[in-house]
Amino acid sequence: MGMGQFASNSANVLCELYIFPQKVTSTLSFAMLQEFRNTTVNSDLHFISWDNPPKQHPHHLNLADMQRMIDSNAPFARKFPQDDPVLDKIDSELLSRGPGMFTPGGWCVGSRENGTDPCSAIGNITVLRPGPGAKRLETLITTLLSNENFRPRQCK
Repeated sequence: MGMGQFASNSANVLCELYIFPQKVTSTLSFAMLQEFRNTTVNSDLHFISWDNPPKQHPHHLNLADMQRMIDSNAPFARKFPQDDPVLDKIDSELLSRGPGMFTPGGWCVGSRENGTDPCSAIGNITVLRPGPGAKRLETLITTLLSNENFRPRQCK
């Protein structure tokens, strides 16, 4: 399934909105409506590494967790200590964001040479050029909706 097909079926996905601190969670679920019954996915799209015993508190993510975060294909992760070096690595390697710059989007067409901000030149703002993160998200969504995962892990 491509991202376009996923987007057109997005009403079938369980939506969760997390408001921090972590103890406050608001969930919007279509599962209660008859037309959406049995169509929700049990995932909040976060990478979280739990302490031991499991699921008491998430441990603080650091550089040692970086590859596991990437391999999870999750677009979100938590919990990070303030100013941890892993945040700089995410900015530079995953988001292509330089220090003091915005995360560049597909409309940023400037050069990155010598630390120049690629968003100093703006291209067509209606063009969407998915990057490697979009491919990872597509892989995660495809996995969540696969026959092996969807029904057994479905919200009931």
